[in-house]
Amino acid sequence: DDGQNSHSTVYGFAQCRGDLNSSDCKQCVATAKAAVISGTGIDTRIVGECNKTSASIILDACLLRYDNHSFSNNFNESAENFLMCNVGVNSQPEFAITIRAMLQNVLYKAAKSPNLFSAEQEVAPFNSTVLIYSLAQCWDALSKEDCEACLKFALSEI
Repeated sequence: DDGQNSHSTVYGFAQCRGDLNSSDCKQCVATAKAAVISGTGIDTRIVGECNKTSASIILDACLLRYDNHSFSNNFNESAENFLMCNVGVNSQPEFAITIRAMLQNVLYKAAKSPNLFSAEQEVAPFNSTVLIYSLAQCWDALSKEDCEACLKFALSEI
């Protein structure tokens, strides 16, 4: 075969944050698609390389991925499956304790929820004017068990 008659399968996946309405979700996915197709306007939120066989982009409200191999319905611990933003150590010990407790709670709730999503906010123990936000979400192609395993692994990496 000279390759001219060969067919390739493309696997695609798009998902929005669980708290987004359908209109905003569609807009986010359209923006992600346009960025992948044009290769322009992409900033540090992109993960992976855009080439002829695969692309993955993570925006604030959605993600879009395509590849030449199936990547859904399975959990693996590769770095490409995790996005951790603004994770850092604060000099306040109460902050670290609060963050860990919040993350454990939000991860548990996400793994048990129908849309595999959970978010919450809490007042910082060291400053009542500071709010701490946490969010966890799994790909909706994962089972609840794989979601829980994935989130537990992600928490262990922080």
